[in-house]
Amino acid sequence: VFDGMVKRHAPSPNVANKILAHPVYQAASTNLSGPLEYMALAKLADLVEDKSFDTIVLDTPPDTHALDFLRRPNVLAGFMENKVMTWLIKPFALAGKFGMGKLFSVGEKLMGGLAQVTGVSALHSFAEFLMLIQEVIDGFHSTGERIVRFLQQPSTGFCLVTVPTNAAVRSARHIVGELENMRFRLSLMILNRCLPADVAHELSDASVQRAMGGDTEWLASRYRGEQELMAKAEKMFFAAGDDRVLLTVKEEPYELHNLEAVLRFASDLAGAKAADRASRPVNPDQPHPNS
Repeated sequence: VFDGMVKRHAPSPNVANKILAHPVYQAASTNLSGPLEYMALAKLADLVEDKSFDTIVLDTPPDTHALDFLRRPNVLAGFMENKVMTWLIKPFALAGKFGMGKLFSVGEKLMGGLAQVTGVSALHSFAEFLMLIQEVIDGFHSTGERIVRFLQQPSTGFCLVTVPTNAAVRSARHIVGELENMRFRLSLMILNRCLPADVAHELSDASVQRAMGGDTEWLASRYRGEQELMAKAEKMFFAAGDDRVLLTVKEEPYELHNLEAVLRFASDLAGAKAADRASRPVNPDQPHPNS
């Protein structure tokens, strides 16, 4: 993907080949996680523009790492806006006009001793790379802006998956706020690994809880904690819009490690969705029936 972006945005095939063969590019495109995350979003842009797909699902990194991932399109924009490239390239552009003999005096004035610290050869190699890749980075930036527009359009919806624990709900609240700040539409939240509905129904009866005795008090305590956290999650989730869908999915005694297990989970999820469509409250302060 990275190579394809370079070939697409370079001013000529000759420049593209120079960039691809450059040691700075080789290091940046194979050893750094940031550019690879950015390229994943660039690949998303390619898929969105490919009309042979009806639906595209992007599975982001978990928790707050997802926010860093979604902010990635703005990274190269900041690189350009902060004039870092101009600051590094200018001495070598001037040296090309006045000769390498002027490089030291010009470079020292503009870079504050950076050439002495890094070595002129290394600095020259990096500046050469930046001069080659200027138009490519402009193309990356345009792609990043296009990706953001894709993610903000009405046909894009975000799904937040969490569990009814204190730490997870706190994290979910932070992620919901950040997604709203980025103007992304959060349309679905899944509360996963909840107590099964029949167990929760039994535990909702105080007399049943008393009859259970001390040996299973932990289960009643879990039920009370889940109900409190679900209420908080629902209020937070529905606060910004009543067109959202919240699903609760029971905890299963199996791992999703084969096709049969995935199909069983899909069936549970489909059942939860059908129930939610029929019974989701309009008032965000009203308890959710599925809980």
